[in-house]
Amino acid sequence: MNFKLMIFTIIGTIFLSAAPIKPYIFIGESGESVERTKSKIIQAVFFSDESFEIIGEYNPENNPEKLVLILTNPTLQKIITNSNDNAAYLGGMHLAITAKGEMTYVSCQNPEYWAIAFLQDDYNKHESAIIKFKNELLGLMPSMSMRIDMEYGSYSDLTSEEIKNYKYKRKMPGFSDTVKIGEFKNFKEAVGVIESNLASSPVCKQVFTNKTEGKNVQVFGIGLSGNNGESSFFKIFDTGDKRATSFLPYEIIVIENNVFMLNGRYRFALGFPDQSKKIFSKTKSVQKNIEADLRTLMIK
Repeated sequence: MNFKLMIFTIIGTIFLSAAPIKPYIFIGESGESVERTKSKIIQAVFFSDESFEIIGEYNPENNPEKLVLILTNPTLQKIITNSNDNAAYLGGMHLAITAKGEMTYVSCQNPEYWAIAFLQDDYNKHESAIIKFKNELLGLMPSMSMRIDMEYGSYSDLTSEEIKNYKYKRKMPGFSDTVKIGEFKNFKEAVGVIESNLASSPVCKQVFTNKTEGKNVQVFGIGLSGNNGESSFFKIFDTGDKRATSFLPYEIIVIENNVFMLNGRYRFALGFPDQSKKIFSKTKSVQKNIEADLRTLMIK
């Protein structure tokens, strides 16, 4: 290889690897109501060449102006199956439809951002597949009044390495500081107890679930209507012009006979890395309330 070409290639590779990645993608303004936008997306899923499936939906805070659809397809499922157990947190990608005045905004989690955080050291081997899934997801979207496809949610230019090792501050929780909230005799008992408690819980609602193929690993997306979570989330954290409705729902994962949740002080910071110290201080009480609600699902 020509020496100058080699230098330019190395510089280009460094530049690309350091490209900033943000938590969410603002897809656009639909020009329709929330319900009509939902109907168009469902129709697009039905006719999708990439075999997309909606595995869950709900209205956070029971608010009809906020809707979250949980989507997956074979590309995403293959990534989860062939990665570490914590990849289960990617079990469904969150797509949000949010009304704001006369506008209806469509947004989603940025698959790259959350995959880097959750796949950790496995991300590099799945990077091309994640990009493929991201393109499939954006390509799925029906026609809109205004199409943007703009990443947002962080003024900080976080690189993939910074996302992988993310902590709000040095001594704050990171991805590895996961919280164990339940232990059972085996995987079957763990899933059975959670499903039974979800069916009768006045606080926790199952939004979706997804079992990792070939493993005793299963994720549950939980809607939270107690004194915790969803009301606190919108009041404290989701205050920007472009809403981050797709941050929800909160997930727990069953791995063999144990049940885990991400530490709220990590997950809220990861989803809102620009939050002020004053706002971040409030994550402690929100985390405690969310954990208390989710622990009610562990009662035998």
